[in-house]
Amino acid sequence: MRLNRILGLLALMAVFGTGIMLAGSQSAWASEALLSHLEDGMDDSTTLEASSHYVAFEAPKGWVNRFSQSVDLYCQRYGDVSGIKGIVVFYQAPTDKTDITTPYTILGRKLFDLSSAPEQFGWLSIPVDPFELPDRFGVAVFTYSNESRGLRLGFTRKVRDNISNSFVMKPDGTLDRKYKPNMSREGREWMLRTTLRSTLAAQQSIQSEDLRGPSFGSYDDGSAETFVTVQKHGCLVHFKNSSPREVSRVYVYGKAAGEWLRSGQNIAVSILDNEMGILHHTTLPYTAYTNEASWAYVDFPVTNTPAEFYILVEPNSRPMAQFEVGTDTSGVNRGSSWAVIGAHLEWESDAPKDKSNFMVRVEYN
Repeated sequence: MRLNRILGLLALMAVFGTGIMLAGSQSAWASEALLSHLEDGMDDSTTLEASSHYVAFEAPKGWVNRFSQSVDLYCQRYGDVSGIKGIVVFYQAPTDKTDITTPYTILGRKLFDLSSAPEQFGWLSIPVDPFELPDRFGVAVFTYSNESRGLRLGFTRKVRDNISNSFVMKPDGTLDRKYKPNMSREGREWMLRTTLRSTLAAQQSIQSEDLRGPSFGSYDDGSAETFVTVQKHGCLVHFKNSSPREVSRVYVYGKAAGEWLRSGQNIAVSILDNEMGILHHTTLPYTAYTNEASWAYVDFPVTNTPAEFYILVEPNSRPMAQFEVGTDTSGVNRGSSWAVIGAHLEWESDAPKDKSNFMVRVEYN
């Protein structure tokens, strides 16, 4: 299949320009930025068959984390594009801006339908999965257009400092040198822009106040003064009731770190009886969290527990990615300790043992 062959050959090389228009905004995400080199409207348009339109970007200064959100194309579809897919590809650049021999690393890609482009020139917004991005990266769009059908992408010659950040790349991942001199001389810039966000925190999240009352078991005060993580054992919380209960859901407050989006790692969550035996066990994926602390939960089949039981949360952190459990250190430890299934362990956290409560809560039926 031609698409698969082209994807297999993609390894990008480019020279980065300077000057990025940054438009920060507050919306569904805690912090967004629109990255664009464009200063005016379209002068003309062009199509490419096997090669890609490529634009180099630099992330906003001072951002610790950067994630892809969307790519916008100023374009027009023509002919019968039914069933034809284009592809947006994010690349990582070499450290040296002048290096055009080192292949670029593909960070992520997203297919889109050419039929979703407007019939008249306008902006097409393509949502993309959240890829973690470096400071300097590039975005390419392959449209596989020909004379009879495809997608025309607008370009402008009114670019900042007459420096073009746009290039044409061939399917073998090399710079198409017949395009580069003309684009540099004319200052031609593809009308392609991208939106990043600095966090994956959702617009609406579970609040600590929502998890209180007779239907919940909790010992923390709702705020984390510190976070803890381990590789081979877990955070244990001892729940004490006056009579047996039924547990249906467990909540854990924490945050992810490292390359958790790609790691495929899971947090192990177990309901243990009063002798530390397993009643039920399941996992909570790292991807339920972001780099900002929040509550997430995992559902269990309704589990009958004795009046006293335990919840064990094993972060399973690794060098590639870690999960950090929120810890309230503002009061008295009411039942938090370190453990493996079947056994208590010595306290090993820098958080004070006598004041620490792991932020783990249960919901009762």
